[in-house]
This record gives sequence, C-alpha cells and structure tokens, in this order.
Amino acid sequence: MAEKILETIIVLRTDTKEAWEADNSYKLREGEVGVGYMPITDNSGNVIKNATIIKIGAKDAKGELMSWKDLPQAEGVFEDDIVLTSDFGRHKISNGSVNAGGKGMTTSEWIIDALSEVKKPTVTSPSASFKSVTFTPSSGEAGTYITAVNYDGQSSKGSYQYGSNSNSAANSTTGVTLAWTVKNGEAVVGTVEDKTGISYESQMTDSEVTLTLNGSVAVTAAAEGTYVPYTNIKTLAEDKKVASTTITFNGTAKVTGYRKPFWAVLDTPLDLTALTSATVRGLSGKGTATRGLPTALEVAAGSRQVVFFAKAGAYSSLFATDSKAMNAEVSFTKTANAVEVEGANGYTAVKYDMWSVTWDGPIASAKSLVLAWA
Repeated sequence: MAEKILETIIVLRTDTKEAWEADNSYKLREGEVGVGYMPITDNSGNVIKNATIIKIGAKDAKGELMSWKDLPQAEGVFEDDIVLTSDFGRHKISNGSVNAGGKGMTTSEWIIDALSEVKKPTVTSPSASFKSVTFTPSSGEAGTYITAVNYDGQSSKGSYQYGSNSNSAANSTTGVTLAWTVKNGEAVVGTVEDKTGISYESQMTDSEVTLTLNGSVAVTAAAEGTYVPYTNIKTLAEDKKVASTTITFNGTAKVTGYRKPFWAVLDTPLDLTALTSATVRGLSGKGTATRGLPTALEVAAGSRQVVFFAKAGAYSSLFATDSKAMNAEVSFTKTANAVEVEGANGYTAVKYDMWSVTWDGPIASAKSLVLAWA
C-alpha cells in the first residue's frame, strides 16, 4: 500500500482543569488524549503560568470509561517494585535495603504513597425521621370526621470526611410524603419511600385520639459502587462507602374531641319536658369547647326564656346578674342530665345538664347578663 503524507496539524482536545472536572458528561474514549491546563497564581492572585495536565482515556475495573477527574495523569508506570538503599518517607532500611513497592504505580502515585500516611475517612450515614404529625382538622366536636393526616419529615444527608468521587449536585430534600432524597456528602445514596400504611379513627371522640405512624424504610445506595469516599490523599476507600441500610422512624399526633355546648335567648319558651337532641343542637348559640358557654349575654326586650346546655359535669353552678338592673341576681334553675345530645354527624349521644330561666311574659326591658360559671 502506498504511503500517503498528510500535511495537517492535529490539535488535541483541550480545556481548563476546572472545566474538565465539571463536565462529566464527556469522557475520553479509550486511548484518546486530553489536555488540561491549571492556572498557577502568585500571592496576589496573578497568573504566573499554566501547568499542563495530560490524561489518556481508559476504563475502570468494571469496563466503564472513567471520568476526567478519576483518570490518572499520563505518566510512566513502574514495571517492578523499587528497592531502596536509603530511608525514604515511610520506607525504612533494614539489612541494607527495603522493598518500597511501586509496581504498576506512576511516579507521583509512588511518591505520595511513600510520603503520606493514608487515613480512612469518617463517614456520617444518612438519616431520616419524623418532624411533625397533625390531624386535619386539628380540633373539633366529638364526631367530627378526620379528613387527613399531615406528616412532615426531615432527613440528614450525612457526609464523607474527604468527599467522594462524584460531582453530583442533587440536593437533600424533605417532604410531607416522606419521599426524601437522602444524600451523603456529594453522593446521592438513596430515596426514602412512604411505606407507612396510615390507620386512625375516622371521627374525633370524647377521649384523646392518638395517631402513631411508624415503620421502616430501606435506603438503597444509588449506583452501587459509584459514590466511593476518598481517603485524605484522594485514593478511594471502597470499604467506607455507604451501603443499603434500613431506617426506622415513628411519629405521634394527638387530638381530643370536645362536646359542644349550646344556648339561646328565646321569645317562645321551649317545652323543657320534651327536649330532644335535635332541639338542643338547633339552638342558635354554639360553643367551641366543652366548657365553652358565654360569660356575658344580651337579652332583648320581649324575650321569654334563656337556656344553656353543657355536657353533664362540665359545670357545677351558675351565678348570673343583670348589669342593667344594678347587678340584680337572675336565678337560673339547673336540671342535671336533662337530655342526651349527639355529637357531630350523629356521633354517640351523652347526657347534658341544663340551666334555664323562664319569665311569665315578655320582659319589658333588655338585660345584660354577667355569667359566672363554676
């Protein structure tokens, strides 16, 4: 075959060291040469020269192309171990010589190995836990339906003391679904998935309703073997990488339903001998706590009756005065266990006490009642 001479200039792929390391989407093909330059500055920050870095594309032990950051610089490799006759770094002479290793290592690798003490990194594993658990609604009358359980969590990304061989920029997150991305140092090491299976009473009751969420979630190490921590001299510490693990968690929310009190100022008196739950629940005044009866009440002229209803035992007595009549006492009659009243949505009825005052005819002038409950 005839020789063909090409008169051309071959320019190798070139960029800054920072750009090479930032762009891991491009990897040198096996045998491809890449050139990087690293600005060297003086104490004032002035660039005094650009140091040249040459790397050749290669595959790792798994047969995958290596990123620029993980490729060694193109240097000669020792074919055999080096035997020294003088102390050098951690290699000390015994009987005239010492085998200082080096086979398969580049010059810089061998020097670093000889002069540096390799320290394994401290690893803080990722963690996940509950932050808060609440009901919607957060309070309500006994019988109120609980429409939702709200739970929030927090996660810790953990850390590798000296970083890892990954440039991942993913963030550590939290979320109400407990679907957290868990990150360790620069490495995304897994996702916490919602595995709780919620169960709770659908209606608020007279006693405390407690919701407990608990379980365990698997945190799976993403891209097993990809995110490996460095030692202090930037060699890989395979035995320190975060592996799959299981995190247990729990959280509790509590809510107690209340029995709503009722009252009314009436022009036409109730038949107090034929009270029903519906009659009481239909009164215009409604409290938002078991002991939620008012401490002041305006009674218009022409009124005939004032009635109060509260869960049996919630109050023991009532003392009432009329501030518009020189604080004259207004006498109420208490009837214990006067009627059974349901909770919200037809929830189980309980006994209610009643306080009432009924005038023989419409009152001639308005009253301002001051109510002292005990």
